[in-house]
Amino acid sequence: MCSSKLGDRVGIAIAVGDFDADGTADVAVGGDGGAYGETGVAWVLYGPVVGATDADDVVDRVLGEVRGDGVGLHLTTGALTGNPYADLLVGATTRDSAATDAGAIYLVEGGPGL
Repeated sequence: MCSSKLGDRVGIAIAVGDFDADGTADVAVGGDGGAYGETGVAWVLYGPVVGATDADDVVDRVLGEVRGDGVGLHLTTGALTGNPYADLLVGATTRDSAATDAGAIYLVEGGPGL
């Protein structure tokens, strides 16, 4: 996967899970930089992943809320919600939730069209 946007930092974090429960591994790729107003982003690519993919062509993504949130710097997967799909945890390490740079974690439930 690649990006044409300056400072995207595609690949700063990578997590693998079967988000759509089709038996094929899917990939979440973080980029905490320039994409989408510098909020950060986690792109989700459904497997099988073959060949190069441009970040602009990936439909499913998790975006930060405001500039500097740091979304996509930390990603992990797990079976957290009791359904057959892998779930995605997305860290936003500098999200100003309760205080400046307090941080936040977003739980994204797996399923068709995450």
